[in-house]
Amino acid sequence: MPVTRATAIGACSVLLLASSLAAQVGSDTSAAAADTVFPLRADRGTLDIPVYLSGPSPEYPVAMRRKGIEGRVVLKMIVDTLGRVDAKSVRVVSATDAGFIDAAIAAALEMRFRPARLKAPPRFAGKAVRMLVNVPLDFHLRWRRR
Repeated sequence: MPVTRATAIGACSVLLLASSLAAQVGSDTSAAAADTVFPLRADRGTLDIPVYLSGPSPEYPVAMRRKGIEGRVVLKMIVDTLGRVDAKSVRVVSATDAGFIDAAIAAALEMRFRPARLKAPPRFAGKAVRMLVNVPLDFHLRWRRR
């Protein structure tokens, strides 16, 4: 009898994009803006990245389980200052099969993260910021002996 397992990778990988953090933090007012989304091209000495804390395992789609299909979905999303996923920001980066996408998105919306925090400049040290991340979700079938 097949046992299904769908998991989120323990540590999310963070998307490297846009300009450097220094350009984003160029003025004190831009760093203080609540709607600024920070990239991670900056030196890790200036920013602590979001850390995956908890969330449900994605539910394995019945049709995929019946067909014996395994797969992976990579989602791009914004983690807000409270460590929650911004529902409007979730985008599919890649998927091995479209049948896994809905389950992956549903699980991602329930994930919780430790939010990204600024380390520098000193005036904003410790301030939680929104950050764009990539999160891979794997869907595996495991066979169990009777």
